[in-house]
This record gives sequence, C-alpha cells and structure tokens, in this order.
Amino acid sequence: MKLFRSSNILVVSWAVATAAILGIAIVIAPTEGSSNFYWNRVFWTEILNATRIAALIPALCIVISTYCVISFCLMLIAALFQDISLISRYHLALQISLFAITTLISLVMLIAQNQALSGTVIPGNAFRSPLDLCDMLALIENNDSKPTVSPSITELSKHVKMLRENIRYSLQNNPKTRVHSDYGVFVKDIEELCASIDINMQHSDITTEALNALSSKIIQMKNRVDFLSSVIARS
Repeated sequence: MKLFRSSNILVVSWAVATAAILGIAIVIAPTEGSSNFYWNRVFWTEILNATRIAALIPALCIVISTYCVISFCLMLIAALFQDISLISRYHLALQISLFAITTLISLVMLIAQNQALSGTVIPGNAFRSPLDLCDMLALIENNDSKPTVSPSITELSKHVKMLRENIRYSLQNNPKTRVHSDYGVFVKDIEELCASIDINMQHSDITTEALNALSSKIIQMKNRVDFLSSVIARS
C-alpha cells in the first residue's frame, strides 16, 4: 500500500500552509484591535490556499501556489503599513491585476492540456498497441539470440529485431491506429508469426530451409509496416 499518495501529500501541505497562515496572522495582528478588514484578508488567503488542492496539473499547482504566496505577501505589507497611503491606494489594484494574470495563465495551461489529451482515449474495442507487439517480438528476439544457437537462428533474431524497431518507430499508439482495420489485420498476422516462430523453435531439428522461410516472412512483415503507417496517416 502506498503511504504517500499525491492526494495525501496535497492535504498535508494544505494543512501545514493553513496553520502557518493563521499563526503568522495571529502574531502580526494589529495591537490596536484586529479589524474585520484584517481578518477578511486572512480568510481570503485561506481560500487561495485551498484552491491549490484543485490544481491537479503540477505546473498549474506551481502557478497557483506562487500566486497565493505573492497575494499573501501583498496583504501582509498592506496590513503592516496601513498608514502609508500609497500602499493602501494600490494594494487592491495589484491584487486584482495579479488575480487576472494568474487566471489567464491557468486558462491557457488548461486549454493546452485539453488539446494535448484530445484524441488520446483508447476505445475498449481497440487492437493490441504497437508497444504490445514490440514486447511479443522482443521476447522471441531474446530467446533466439543466445550465443549457442546456429547462425540461421541468429540471422532470424536480427530480422525480428529489425521488425520490432520498425514497428516501434513507425506506428503510433493512438486511437486512429488502434482501431484501423488494416492495423487489426497486421496485429493478427504478427500474433500468428510469433506463434509460428515459437512452435518451430521448440523443435531441435528445425531445418535451415524452415528458418529461412520464417526470415522471409519477417522481412515481408517489416516491409508492410511503412506502407501500413502511410495508409493510417491518410485515413
């Protein structure tokens, strides 16, 4: 069980920050009587601090946290130097400007995240991912690349590696690829190819002709990858 989940860390950090804000507010409270205006500022600071919990995006959490710190510092300065008319005059304007800038930055970040995540939800009826195919081929490649095997098997392993790398770098793991009918046929052929190689490799007396036939089939599959990638890109 994970003891330090992100949600728990956020709650703990909020509790510590809340206690710190209240502690500082009590220590520096005006001795001439704590006005409602002063404690309203403290209450607003607590609201700002609570908004950090809603910031699930790390970068957005940094932006909001920075805004909270700056806003709190401005309120402290305004509370400690109430007699200075210049500070009292521009404090609210600075707070509004700071809030507007932070809001605009947050909206831009949220829009950018939504754009980045759009179209990345894989449907339930999708075929195996290209990475899954690479894992299947990597398993065969590792089993067939032992130093004790024959040169023909070593050559077969090299072709498997080339096919795996071509799939890895040519086919994207996105919904457009995963639901494409031609990709589904390709996935089925890769599964059958892996099963065929696995069955043949269980026979110690496998002939060179059989190994060469498997290598030829792997080369054909490798050549199909680039064509398949272009077909999916045009669809």
